[in-house]
Amino acid sequence: MKEQTPITEYPVDLTREEYVRSQELLSRRGGSAMGTRWISVAMLAVCVIVSIVNFIEFRAIDWSLVSLLLLLVVSEIWILIDMPKQLRRRSENAYDATVYGGYSFTGTVSVESDAVRKRTATATAVIPYEQCRLFLENRDMMIFCGADGKSIVIPARFLTEETAESTRKIALSQIPVMRQVLLQKVQPVAQPDAVQDMAAKSEDVLLTLDVDYTDSEIVSLAGEGAIQHFVRTMPNRMLLATMLSSVGFFMANIRPLPLFLLVMVVLFLFSFITARIKMRRTITRTERDVCRIRFEFTDQSVRLLGKAQATRSLRIPWQYITRAVNCRDTVELHAGGDKQLTIPKRCIPDFDELSAVVDNHMN
Repeated sequence: MKEQTPITEYPVDLTREEYVRSQELLSRRGGSAMGTRWISVAMLAVCVIVSIVNFIEFRAIDWSLVSLLLLLVVSEIWILIDMPKQLRRRSENAYDATVYGGYSFTGTVSVESDAVRKRTATATAVIPYEQCRLFLENRDMMIFCGADGKSIVIPARFLTEETAESTRKIALSQIPVMRQVLLQKVQPVAQPDAVQDMAAKSEDVLLTLDVDYTDSEIVSLAGEGAIQHFVRTMPNRMLLATMLSSVGFFMANIRPLPLFLLVMVVLFLFSFITARIKMRRTITRTERDVCRIRFEFTDQSVRLLGKAQATRSLRIPWQYITRAVNCRDTVELHAGGDKQLTIPKRCIPDFDELSAVVDNHMN
């Protein structure tokens, strides 16, 4: 879309917490998880009705059916409790992955007559008003959500009374009413120098490590990642196992609890074994290039440069590295909650130098 003279323009940035907040607000309007929940509720209703009919007709309690009911109830309660945590975890991971991939959220928003545009050092996002599927205004931010799922989030801390009013006026006049969600009027608390004061630190490389993982090490790391992913998604897998157990009970009169445990074991083994097999195939296809990674430590971040063609460079700012662990054979850097960088000690020429760099830059 051709760029026009902006009606108003101002600098913006987006913190990790603001990104998570925006995703929480959008999820309440999207209802993407409601389909799965309605299926589980329907299954629960069917089990209750069948239990009542059996009791009335035979004057007996079917304990297999009761165990299935308990599994459904526990799964539903777990999902209700864990769903906000899962959403937050996915949002944090998405933000971290975007930052690690080199994208900068610092940029300039231009509100034009037919579109809102955000320019950063790495990309430009444009959302035409006619393709904006949702405009959401809350006390602490404005959100333009495009038809392709991309969003432009404008925190209140970068809005003045004037720019907030101009942005709201054009949005309400150009975006259909049914696509507007006005929860609260945004409270502008602009800090005009917030973006300009973000002085870029030196990116001079302080330390470089060339790491060559063995096949067994890289496959083991893939297996550990599969286990972590299985644990994070366990509520959804439990719901699937419960539904399969109910189908087995109604169609073949198989006791639900043993079948539930069997399905969970099969799902775990499938995830674990598949991850290891895929990694072995990747190593073979890339002639072990996937196992060779260069770590570059700078004042601002830790950069990972892969030699395989399919491997993108990764950049992790120091503020996202929460923990450094000195293990027997490796050094582990934990970032973003569940992300882990593992460096074998045999690939570290000077351990004291690495320790000094990490200690000087860890918060």
